[in-house]
Amino acid sequence: MKREGPLYSLFFALLVCVVCGFLLAVVSEGLRPRRELNEAVDKTKHILKVLGVKISARHMTPQEIQAVYERDVRTLVIDRQGNIVSGKSPEDITLGEDFLPFYVYQRGGETAYAFPVSGKGLWSTLYGFLALDADAVTIRGITFYQQGETPGLGAQVATTAFERKFKGKKIWDAQAGRRTGITLIKGKVQEQIPADKRDFYVDGITGATFTSQGVTSLLEKGLKNYEPYFAKIRQP
Repeated sequence: MKREGPLYSLFFALLVCVVCGFLLAVVSEGLRPRRELNEAVDKTKHILKVLGVKISARHMTPQEIQAVYERDVRTLVIDRQGNIVSGKSPEDITLGEDFLPFYVYQRGGETAYAFPVSGKGLWSTLYGFLALDADAVTIRGITFYQQGETPGLGAQVATTAFERKFKGKKIWDAQAGRRTGITLIKGKVQEQIPADKRDFYVDGITGATFTSQGVTSLLEKGLKNYEPYFAKIRQP
């Protein structure tokens, strides 16, 4: 084939694409174990964070972080009736099984509960964790470890400032005797909601209405799934 003309150019372009594609596949496959380890460690850090376990992630090795996790967090699986499924871990849950992963923090007489939450935002699926105090009523924390929302707007779900808005909020109305969940609203809760109901609302993200609505929906879905377990804790 002559080293000129359209056929040669096409052949050369195809050859470069094939070689580059092969090299990228090799590199990607070679880095997979490290990528999977980093993802697992990041998830562990978010579980510890939402439960309020203090770690210095920048100065700790993945092994040290895992050791803290194994020391302080009990990993469980529950069914839709709120019963603990013995002999099963979250990693064992397969697609189609009606089981739920669950995390219990117990140390120094303190107890807290965490579980995964996920749902659609504006542009992406949001993945995170929600934690409740021992009373199964008060929110201990929330964190999102994966999202693809608009930078500067919906992406604020992954900021500390947004997460702080949830701490101390309530998901159960003791006077009404029912689960309320948490609703994100436009504007300021303090300016729009009566004082006795403010524990059930959070300021939404300005300019990110659909992301805020998505957070409300995913929290409702998650709390509904785990309510049978929490209902047993609240029983007098």
